[in-house]
Amino acid sequence: MDKLPLPEERAGETPTPRAWREELIRELTRRKIPRAWQARLLEELDDHLSDLKEKRMSTTTEPFPSPEGRLGRPHEIAAAAAAEYRKLGFFARRPVLTYFVGPLVMVPVAFVAFLFLFFLFFFTAGLALEGIMSIVGAEPPHDMNPTANGIANALVLSTRFVPFAFFAWMFCHFARRHGRGWRCVLSACTVVAVYAGLFSIALQAPTGQDNGSLTMGLAIPPQQLTNFLQAAVPLAVGLLFIWRVSAGRSSSFHSGTTLRASSQVAAG
Repeated sequence: MDKLPLPEERAGETPTPRAWREELIRELTRRKIPRAWQARLLEELDDHLSDLKEKRMSTTTEPFPSPEGRLGRPHEIAAAAAAEYRKLGFFARRPVLTYFVGPLVMVPVAFVAFLFLFFLFFFTAGLALEGIMSIVGAEPPHDMNPTANGIANALVLSTRFVPFAFFAWMFCHFARRHGRGWRCVLSACTVVAVYAGLFSIALQAPTGQDNGSLTMGLAIPPQQLTNFLQAAVPLAVGLLFIWRVSAGRSSSFHSGTTLRASSQVAAG
């Protein structure tokens, strides 16, 4: 005896929400949409349907139409989502290049640029301060050096953590925008953490016989506790991002491009 077709397989009938969702996942996978991007799209579609159901229940008692009737056929939504995904560009479709090779090259170059601008700013600010004090005929008080040294040490210490935390956040931002999962996030943050753990900087305060010094380099292998703390910061940023997304709070991070895909189909 022939197998009876499922209700969603019968000609002329609308697929059930579960079958519609499974078909949409197959269409998205066939178009090579990343899983994280798929999950975000499905989450937004579920929220959109829930809102529509609540509005309809408050105005009428008629049955709620099928997802296909409200949002479109799975292959139409998948095609629109694929078009939105392609708009993200070259790097969004190449995770190895973006989240492994990218930080290997980008982090040291960006960090050198950061240090150049950092010291250029304070050098310029120092010259401006000396010029102003010379014009007004004022001299710095004798107890200014301890305060200045404290500020300088705080700024030097911040260069051990702040730039690498920013680089980790930047790649998390790329992963969110590109719809990539935790593997891409950890890959990029691990590379950033290696650079952070190897970076070393030390400030020697000036004394009566010495003008002081600032030394920078690579600590191979890392030996100070500070180096391990530096490496922990980018990893913490990446793990926090993954936790936020996995806890269902990704709505505060997404840009909304996937919802535009479903809106285009529904409007069409």
